[in-house]
Amino acid sequence: MKRSKYLASWDATRLENRFGRFVMILLAATTLLLSIFVLNKDPIIVEIPPGLTEKGTVMVDDASDAVKESWAMYFADQLGNVTPRTADFVDKKLARNLSTSISAHVRQLIATQAKEVKEEQVTIQFSPTDVFTLADDTVVVTGEYTIRGLRQNERRFVQTFEFGIRVRNYHVVMTNLDVYEGPWRPLEERQKRAAALAARDKKQ
Repeated sequence: MKRSKYLASWDATRLENRFGRFVMILLAATTLLLSIFVLNKDPIIVEIPPGLTEKGTVMVDDASDAVKESWAMYFADQLGNVTPRTADFVDKKLARNLSTSISAHVRQLIATQAKEVKEEQVTIQFSPTDVFTLADDTVVVTGEYTIRGLRQNERRFVQTFEFGIRVRNYHVVMTNLDVYEGPWRPLEERQKRAAALAARDKKQ
């Protein structure tokens, strides 16, 4: 039997229908599996972090280093330039990005700095110069801190901010804060240095 005659026959039509049903069932199952996969997959958001021109990605519980570092620079700029006039504004502005475990500590830091600026009648300025990310969700920002008095005498030194930065449901949260004078040093080194200074003071 020629191929053209067979394809025109009733048997060929039935065979084609059975094969078509199989293909439709397979396509329906594939579509269902893809729909379940898409619905259960957390989307990835692409955004331009504040202060940077490169793109960063934010997942439901994590973010790229570019995003974390841009937020750390933002936090350092806000905390490093607090004045009596801006203290309340900075307090409210940072509140939504603070973990409840450190909220009181950060608010106290803002209030203390504003009080010192007012009582000592000085102006302060923090200018970030470097930022980098450590392996434990810690972002380090270092920069030049300048204190100017009424007679224009000034003191300059390096200030370091260490931020714990996490992402919770796409929301960037500061979970830890450590601020100290001088360049970045690992915590163990700072603890040893503090212990040595305490021992020296005790002997004196």
